[in-house]
Amino acid sequence: MIVEGLSKEGNPPAKALVLYARLVQREGKVDAVYQYKKAIELHASAADSELSARLGVWSVGCACDGGTGADGGGEALWNLR
Repeated sequence: MIVEGLSKEGNPPAKALVLYARLVQREGKVDAVYQYKKAIELHASAADSELSARLGVWSVGCACDGGTGADGGGEALWNLR
């Protein structure tokens, strides 16, 4: 799979990781959370509110949570709900 190959590169595009997370989530694999977090850490604008909700992953400063975080700082602080 091309997307899987991109996800294993040394410097994968964030959008490719989000797509890969979406695909493996559909298969029920827990690797989806890891791939999605990795994508958002690379580039916060790659966040997908629908996928975040399905995976139960939110980041501080992400549009997915309205940009409100406990620290208000906007750094990558993750909460698993």
